[in-house]
Amino acid sequence: MSIYSVHPSIAYQQSIITNLKETTGRSIDDWKNLLSKKIWSNAKILAHHLKEDYNLGSTKANLISELVLEIGLEDILEEKYLAIVPQYVEKMFATRPIIFPLYENIIDHILQQKNETKISPCATIVPLYRNHVYAQIKPSTKTRIDLGFALKKYTKRTPVRLELTGGIEKGDRITHRIKLSSIDDFDSEAKEWLQIAYDLDF
Repeated sequence: MSIYSVHPSIAYQQSIITNLKETTGRSIDDWKNLLSKKIWSNAKILAHHLKEDYNLGSTKANLISELVLEIGLEDILEEKYLAIVPQYVEKMFATRPIIFPLYENIIDHILQQKNETKISPCATIVPLYRNHVYAQIKPSTKTRIDLGFALKKYTKRTPVRLELTGGIEKGDRITHRIKLSSIDDFDSEAKEWLQIAYDLDF
């Protein structure tokens, strides 16, 4: 069983696929049967055709195009995403082997909490979800991980170690970070802020 969970964006796209019959009059299989009668050179051309000839919005047109041409399926289908996630993590740390044990230590700690956290890696970061992203693991250099937190709701003073990311001004979820260079850096204080961020995402 994988320690990783399906990224919320994929769950959203799955709901669109499930409802295609209701929203477009055709199921995804219907669309595949219809569109497979012609050879399409790329997804962009097919998506344009769907928008122009079938009045589909960009989201549905792009999604159907990728499914028909079977491209980018790891960003659409749950089983494809979960199959490729270990490769995301492997590539993320391929040139950063020094901090991989630190990453594993953070993940082990999260799993030990047995809470509602969902770990959903992307190509360059590992977001942690409860209802929304409440924290993220980001390998920033070959020797450092930035552990980011969504603390917009936190109104008390924060320690100097907890740096602002500029997220508040930019409207990003992640507003603060702690820089970690070793397993020792992921100490009780860092774990406490991870818990605070989790608790704020109710």
